[in-house]
Amino acid sequence: MLHHQTKFKAYKNPIFLHVFLVIVLILFCVISSVSGATGVDDIPVPDQLRSDTTFLRYDTDLDTEGYAVSGFTVRMNPDNTVVTVSYTRADGKEAILSADMTNDSVTKITLEKEEEPLWPLLLTFLCILVVCAVSGYYLYTRYVSSMPVEEPVTETEIQDSHTKAEELLRQAEQARDRNDLKTAYGLAGRALRIYISEQYGNGTEETNMEIIHVYQETGKKTDTIQNVLDTCSFVEFARKNGDSDELSSIVSVIRGLI
Repeated sequence: MLHHQTKFKAYKNPIFLHVFLVIVLILFCVISSVSGATGVDDIPVPDQLRSDTTFLRYDTDLDTEGYAVSGFTVRMNPDNTVVTVSYTRADGKEAILSADMTNDSVTKITLEKEEEPLWPLLLTFLCILVVCAVSGYYLYTRYVSSMPVEEPVTETEIQDSHTKAEELLRQAEQARDRNDLKTAYGLAGRALRIYISEQYGNGTEETNMEIIHVYQETGKKTDTIQNVLDTCSFVEFARKNGDSDELSSIVSVIRGLI
């Protein structure tokens, strides 16, 4: 009778039950590794864990992503039991699903996965960028660069110094007719400066002093042009009042010079 009571107590001992469970799980893992387990349904996880929604959701997600069960371990600690399920994907990526159990209750579920490398995404982006660049270059060379470009025609190309000066004198007369004498004198002075600068200089001279110097180097007298330029500048900068008849006379003098 004592022998039977001792045997019954041994089966009721929690440590004995845990050891027995571990032995069973280890044997099953060996058998599963030989036969090639492919899912959590094929391994003897505790019923509490099998009914845990978080555990099942992680397992389903891993299966959807192409992971298959590759290992199963149980680690018994004084305070809890840790069940670990290892997963492997065809490309070599691994994942580990762990569950902490205390007093036959699931207290914590964790999932660890290898991070997906960024280089495939970067390579895809680079390929798209190269394709866009090549396509853009082809379209540009095929349709845009082949179109004839009309070069803008500048005033210098279509007019000589005499024509430009004459146009400014015409504008000066129009300003005089509007009684805008300040503008009229300014245009007349500009007409003379442009003509002498381009006809006798290098086209860069702009001030009255520069124009007189260029004209003087031709050996001609500068009295007339100096008087015209000074008079136009005085009226243009409001140091002298203009007169319509005087403006007409200045325009005539300039036409005689050009």
